[in-house]
Amino acid sequence: MSKLQLIVIKNKVQYDITQLIDSVKWSGKKGSAPRTLAFNLLNDNNQERAGIDIEQGHTCIFKYDGNELFRGIILRQDETSSSKKASYKAYDLGIYLSNNKDTFSYTNKRADQVFQNLCNRYGIPIGEVANTGYTIGELIQSKKKAWDLLLNALAKTFSHTGKRYYIRAEKGKLSLFRRSDDVVNVVAETGTNIISYKRTKSYEKIVTRVVCYNDENSLVASEKRSDIESRVGIFQNVVSYDDEKSTAQLKKLCQSTLDEESKGTHSLSITLIGNTDLISGCCINVIIKPLEISRKYYIDSDTHSFNADGSYTTQLTLNLYDENEWKDDDDE
Repeated sequence: MSKLQLIVIKNKVQYDITQLIDSVKWSGKKGSAPRTLAFNLLNDNNQERAGIDIEQGHTCIFKYDGNELFRGIILRQDETSSSKKASYKAYDLGIYLSNNKDTFSYTNKRADQVFQNLCNRYGIPIGEVANTGYTIGELIQSKKKAWDLLLNALAKTFSHTGKRYYIRAEKGKLSLFRRSDDVVNVVAETGTNIISYKRTKSYEKIVTRVVCYNDENSLVASEKRSDIESRVGIFQNVVSYDDEKSTAQLKKLCQSTLDEESKGTHSLSITLIGNTDLISGCCINVIIKPLEISRKYYIDSDTHSFNADGSYTTQLTLNLYDENEWKDDDDE
């Protein structure tokens, strides 16, 4: 437990409550705005009680081995008569994107410009911001979450550039990174640091062809994967028509959508010896000899479990890594 440190800030005063820690789970996942910190504190009448009042939304800071892993606001507290522990849950700055709704309208803005505008709107401190490159002609959403708007902007950026971006809070600031810029030089391997694993392959939501109809319901563009259809049959998706795009551009949109949705789902879950560098959005090298796996994977979700006995494990859900997303700009 000496490697763990938990600090609560009340009225700008820091209180170190590390001695009360029973267990901590630090986690995040793809598609979710905030990372979270769930922790249990000893809450026994026979010893010092946790005594955290969260009505004012106190801030907590969690450190491991001297490095700050999480900073966020405590929004949930559970205490029961049958337990000598109190449970808390805190959320980082991403919560302000997922819990704020509004009507949004942007014209000729990049996703990074939208990100910065939303942060300023909701008083979120800004860290590093990658230039996403693609200018979105029109981005309008009514009575939607700010987070949904950003996901839409980033999805449009990916469909036109093939580059993925993600948002992460670090040390009290929110940043926007290009996904392929964040590489973790870690190898997860059976017989060394992998404790257990599970692989899943699913084609339940596969798409074999994509079509686009104009406002008169006439087909204007389409693409298909005949090789896949010969094995599984036809599974079709429709992309929205945009009268500002040419037929060639709509055909390209159909192709990029098909490229993404015809892959099926290949996921891998592993539990390994704890490593704080392994978080959602990063990439890891995986070697599982019994499954003949030796390749890179994206981390889609991560849960880091710290226990009172000093043990620390990391649980990861992984998805296949696309080599084309990792090209240097000079190679594109």
